[in-house]
Amino acid sequence: MTPVVVSLPAGVTPVAVAAGVFHSVALGSNGVVYDWGYNAFGQLGNSTYSDSSTPVAVTLPGSVSATRISAGQYMTEALASNGNVYTWGDGAYGELGNGAPRPRTTRSR
Repeated sequence: MTPVVVSLPAGVTPVAVAAGVFHSVALGSNGVVYDWGYNAFGQLGNSTYSDSSTPVAVTLPGSVSATRISAGQYMTEALASNGNVYTWGDGAYGELGNGAPRPRTTRSR
């Protein structure tokens, strides 16, 4: 296989990347989280269960931007500028930290 360039929006450069089992995530220089890949558990954070071969932007609440990212098996996490941690994806074992052991397609804190 030959490496390929992941296209983020014009003017946005990646400042961090992480990988889950079948999905990847990048933090853009604009503070936006971009997810792509397998999405059966909502780990792309775009309120769907549809896979995406190109990055989709994750909308955090209000004017909050992400400062760090991480990815688990079927979930994604972001540390936000407001000091909160936001998680999305599979929470079958409580890994989302919101007290609800089930998949979520939207952010929780």
